Amino acid sequence: MAFKAAAAVVICASFGTGAQATINGSCSGYAQDPNALGTFNADGTIIRNEPLPVLNDGATVYAEADANSAKVMSLSFGERFFIVRFKDDFYQISSDTRLNVEKDTIGWVKGEDILCRNLPILNKDGIARKFYVRTKASFVDDEQGTIKPKAGPKSEECANINGRCRELSRFTLYFVFAMDEASERVLLMARPRNDGDARLIGWVSMKDGWLWDTRYGLRPKENLVFDEGKGEWAAGEERRACLYETLEKAEEFVGSDTCFVPILGGNRWFNYALRIPVFERVTHAGQDYFRVAMPTSGVGSEAADDVLSQVNGLDEAIKLLKNLGSLDVFFLLDGTQSMQPHIDSLTGGVEGTGILASIQDAFANDPRFDGVKVRYGYRVYRDWYASEYGIDEGVGEGMPFDSNCAPTDDELKLNQERFNAEVKQIDTQKSGNGPRDTDHEENLIMGLAIAADDMTPCSDNVKLLFVVGDTGYDLETQIERGTPLEGEDEVLGYMTQGFSTEDDPIIPFFIQVPKVQTGANYLEAYDKFTNQGKFFVQKIGEHFSVGLKGNPEINIGEHFYQMSDAGGDAGQEELVNYILDRVSKFGDQRPINEVIAELQGGTALVKIIDALSKSSGSKNSVPALRLAQIEKRICDELGKACQERVFNDVTEGYIPANGDVQTDIWVGGEEFRAWRSKLELIKDTSALSPKELSSVIVKMMVDGVKNSTGDLSPSEMRMPIADFLKLKHGLPTGEQTPLLNYSISDFIYSGDGSGSDGELIEICELYRVARWLERHREIFDAVDTTEVPVFTLEDSSQDCDMKHPTPELIMGDRKLFPEDTMSYRKAQLDDTIFWLPNKFLP
Repeated sequence: MAFKAAAAVVICASFGTGAQATINGSCSGYAQDPNALGTFNADGTIIRNEPLPVLNDGATVYAEADANSAKVMSLSFGERFFIVRFKDDFYQISSDTRLNVEKDTIGWVKGEDILCRNLPILNKDGIARKFYVRTKASFVDDEQGTIKPKAGPKSEECANINGRCRELSRFTLYFVFAMDEASERVLLMARPRNDGDARLIGWVSMKDGWLWDTRYGLRPKENLVFDEGKGEWAAGEERRACLYETLEKAEEFVGSDTCFVPILGGNRWFNYALRIPVFERVTHAGQDYFRVAMPTSGVGSEAADDVLSQVNGLDEAIKLLKNLGSLDVFFLLDGTQSMQPHIDSLTGGVEGTGILASIQDAFANDPRFDGVKVRYGYRVYRDWYASEYGIDEGVGEGMPFDSNCAPTDDELKLNQERFNAEVKQIDTQKSGNGPRDTDHEENLIMGLAIAADDMTPCSDNVKLLFVVGDTGYDLETQIERGTPLEGEDEVLGYMTQGFSTEDDPIIPFFIQVPKVQTGANYLEAYDKFTNQGKFFVQKIGEHFSVGLKGNPEINIGEHFYQMSDAGGDAGQEELVNYILDRVSKFGDQRPINEVIAELQGGTALVKIIDALSKSSGSKNSVPALRLAQIEKRICDELGKACQERVFNDVTEGYIPANGDVQTDIWVGGEEFRAWRSKLELIKDTSALSPKELSSVIVKMMVDGVKNSTGDLSPSEMRMPIADFLKLKHGLPTGEQTPLLNYSISDFIYSGDGSGSDGELIEICELYRVARWLERHREIFDAVDTTEVPVFTLEDSSQDCDMKHPTPELIMGDRKLFPEDTMSYRKAQLDDTIFWLPNKFLP
């Protein structure tokens, strides 16, 4: 196996001892890096779209690009700013906002205080550096079992989140984005990209964990058996692997019934994104072992699935949290004459911006709303006088949501265009020629019932209902006129999906426009809207609170709003700002990302929510119903982790390298797609001439790196293809791939048909290598469609005088996993990863 990086060697290689030590990953020297992300112009200006985080708490902002100039302010760890200019390894920063076109500059910061890397640090083989925290459960004091990341490479202050120290106690994979030579600390993030909404975890000492510098992960073999009758894989006899604390213990007990930590196999591992990270392969007393670390609590024979179920619960919880980025924004509008100015506020009228455009402008470039998708709908309500226009019970035109729960950007654009066009056509002049409406009340209650039905599709989306009107309803009068409702409880049932404790209810906001009359009857109807709006908000809040482990207080003021008497443009702006603020708070993904980061660290969900709720009243406070929504969605998936901190007692040890274990290789989603793209070139090889075939193989290797083989150096031409793919394309290959035996020069024809060195491989060998690649294209196709590729390797070297032995890969039929939830592909936050058996890689 081609990896031998002992921990001590890794530390030595990673942290030099030179006097000019800098923080690897910081902006120091970044402007001179040819691979730097963004545009660094000769005049010192920078064009880079995403804000970058401060990696050192208390970093100084200077008035000029000079450490001797006046100090403007200090920055907090994790704050994000835009870099707009560089000079002498200082960077001028601007405020972290996309709402202000004129980004006011703040001052100059040393490059070593800002994180410039957008991807994790790579090792010498081009593999992203990853880190597992060394946690240990304590039965005396929970605090003793946690790792507290620091707010700087040399700081002793803890990394703060929601007003308290971040703590790590769960066996979780983190990515390394910066390394400090002097302190031997690494800066961790939970996500593999430094996006605008990603949070820094903090600086952790190398002694507090393991640097996982390989792609290799272990699992006990699944031992699946194919059921010919059902045409699918079924579970065979359960296998187990054994972990031993030391090599000496392993030597003493391997092959016996004594097992320090038994790890059960079976097909369960295909449900999870977890594998046992392999740090190195060692030989002891003639036996090969993998040095690994893994959580041991509950992995024994009596509780084999405990840690795996914890991992799966967290994975499922994260998926559900990510669904909170899909918003359904619906408007229930009073369509009477006095409402025309306020309806114009939604669309912008003839001129003006309007609420939809305001939301889109705010969301478009702000990292708080990355990945958020918004659909729009509306319904108009009036009263019974409007029924002669074909409007049932006075509830009229509308635009319900459809059942397309994963709309494309083009489909969302069509939704927005239709919404704007239709709302502009709302006729507030419909008064009718029939019996006159002698009261001021409208059929708001029927409007609420119809709107709830309009909003039903895609129940996993966040449902925001904005009710805009001035007067309420008279239930007794509406029932007498034929409204088919028995009362408010029936409407509440529609708004809460039948008072479901599992599905989220509609989240209402009642906006009462200013009074337009002063008569006693009108004022009475106006007060009804006030009381009825507050009633529905309160009841929805009470329903949200049922079964919650935390205790969020529902603030009525957040969901009922009475506009001021400001008219004209000021009144329209007031309405737009209120709606934009509420939609923004439910669209803001920062609280979601904080919850995810805290859960990954092991913090109990109710503790996270409690901390977020204490920010109530601040500019960036999280709405109480948003917090309740988070808990209701994921508490059951988390199990005990909903209310209790997760402590994984992590053990380092050795697992024998034998037939009981399977080596899987971590392949990122982009890497998988890159391999597929290259392998797509290798098809129908039998129809190609030798020269054509060699040209296709060379193109596959070179494409994306150089324009032609003439641009390659002699050493690159002679480099083993497997190494070339790793170094030039960042693509992993199998451990024992035949591609290690060949170089690009083996496949290049000269004009006379000979190889570039006069030793071209035999024609039959050329086709053998091509078939090897073509069959792996079929393997990748099967993996991509969540199928199990079945194949065998045959040694048929007697059929061809080969320079290097390349086996014949014979494909069988594709098979299905025993369960729909099983796959080689796993979601990890915003990314996809694949755990591929080593033999699947070319």
